[in-house]
Amino acid sequence: MKKMVLLMMLIVLAAPLAADAHSWNSHDRHNISISDNSKFEIEDGELTLTHKDRHGKDRVVVTEDGDLTVNGDKVKLNNSERKLARKLYRESAELEEMAESIAEDAEKIAAASTKFATAQVSAVLRSLSDDDDEADDEKMEAIEADFEKEIASIEEFAEKIENQADKVIDIAEELQERVPELEELDWFLDD
Repeated sequence: MKKMVLLMMLIVLAAPLAADAHSWNSHDRHNISISDNSKFEIEDGELTLTHKDRHGKDRVVVTEDGDLTVNGDKVKLNNSERKLARKLYRESAELEEMAESIAEDAEKIAAASTKFATAQVSAVLRSLSDDDDEADDEKMEAIEADFEKEIASIEEFAEKIENQADKVIDIAEELQERVPELEELDWFLDD
């Protein structure tokens, strides 16, 4: 049952991703919506977090070199804060690369899930007929084994992304605790 639910989720998720993979331009790949009000973007050596609400728009920029700007005002950081800001940039860039690789693999995921679903439908139709072909059964088992391998790979990669996201959040929380200008933003790392 778990496999079937995962299959359905993959089909539903992978098809639009495959279509979107062709339509993304380079700017869109670096502009990720976190929520309706917040965006995460990495481009040209800058990690930019923007938040828009009824009070206006906030913008936090962390550069590759560890500079921090909040709403256009450069924030003075000590050495340990700057080191933490550089680490936040690096780990966020790695997280973004991981997210991009999922989009790039969307066609592969869609193809595997479609192949498996087609084989499942074929197996059901064969079971309704009197056709009992061992070659088809072996082919079905091979397709299922390949699909299970693909699922295991996706699950493993999803866990790596989750761990990377947790690492980014931990670093951002530590930076927020140390930098009053970030602490003042009520949306920054708001659960």
